[in-house]
Amino acid sequence: MDRPKFDIKYVTEWQAPEEIEAPDARIICMPNVPKPIQGPGCQPRTILGNSTWNHMRKRCYFLAGYKCECCGREVGKDIEKRQLAAHELFSYDFKAGTARFKQCVALCHLCHTQGGVHSGRAYTMYKKGNPFMTANMVLEGAEHAFSLVHKWNTEHPDEEPLRLYATWVEFAKDKQIGQDICALIEKYDVKFYAPDPKTQAPWGNWKLFIGKKEYPTPYANEQEWEKKMEELNRTQTDNPRNFKDPFSGGVFDEIKETLKNS
Repeated sequence: MDRPKFDIKYVTEWQAPEEIEAPDARIICMPNVPKPIQGPGCQPRTILGNSTWNHMRKRCYFLAGYKCECCGREVGKDIEKRQLAAHELFSYDFKAGTARFKQCVALCHLCHTQGGVHSGRAYTMYKKGNPFMTANMVLEGAEHAFSLVHKWNTEHPDEEPLRLYATWVEFAKDKQIGQDICALIEKYDVKFYAPDPKTQAPWGNWKLFIGKKEYPTPYANEQEWEKKMEELNRTQTDNPRNFKDPFSGGVFDEIKETLKNS
């Protein structure tokens, strides 16, 4: 099978939905976080601290009805198995080098990790042979993401069609699964977008905004960032499963009641 010609649109910004009407497939189209503001030191969860972030994410789960806000999957009490995650939703200006934190959204594993907003991380895990991102998992995630976007575009014929972030094009070039990815791209008529490489802000200009407060990139350059990411990969300190207060048993009901009254 011949590979399709990838339809990639170059953009200078990406705006997060102002209002989420779950299930909302627009979430899965979010760009990968640019490297200068990716990782500890420039994330809402690390800037705000564990206590604030944990309260925020638990409230997010409760308000979402313990369902994925992207695809609508109901997770319920399986949340302690990390089948639901709170993901930071940003709006980006690639030309100015800014990311503005909008809110956190509740996402299932398929929308969050396996075939969704962390497609860049999924690609890295897959290429390194990580057992938690196998070829079958990638293909399952791809069909999930592609079908969501196709459904949204079919149901919104008068709106600008949704495009997925172009990391999927890299999967489509892979020797092992590329042909299968290409078949899915053709099946669901998927189109892509990527930041315009000619207009992107230089590394040192990138900054994150939480409210009106500004947080510049904590990394001097890409080499420093890569070193930090390697340290994280070795220690797994960036794994959300390391939170000390997972939902389980009576704790689940206690937190649910607390959030209802807060």
